[in-house]
Amino acid sequence: MAAVTGRAAYLELAEDIRQKIRSGELSPGDQLPSMSKLMEEHGVSNTVVRNAMHLLKSEGLVQGRQGKAVTVTEVTPTSKEPDIEAVMRRLDELGSAVEQLGERIAVLEASRSTSAKRQPAQER
Repeated sequence: MAAVTGRAAYLELAEDIRQKIRSGELSPGDQLPSMSKLMEEHGVSNTVVRNAMHLLKSEGLVQGRQGKAVTVTEVTPTSKEPDIEAVMRRLDELGSAVEQLGERIAVLEASRSTSAKRQPAQER
């Protein structure tokens, strides 16, 4: 692979193919290069290619069966494109929940600390 980003090689390969599909370089119905060709072009193992194909199949971008060519599927506007606004809202919700949990933990720790200080005084 040309660019090394620190991500797993199969993710890089999948992203490369995903970009070719999005750009129109690969159109619906087009066959992807063979496993051996992808291995040679990207300098990766067959496991990397298999994992990348599995990921792209799970995203609905390609289809194929063992021993058959892998082809690009018809891509619809809603196919796996994330709703950025919904993701950001969810991240805000999660951030608020984490803050609330942090506050609750602080209260519990403070009450536990106070209880621990009182306990020895009561035993005297």
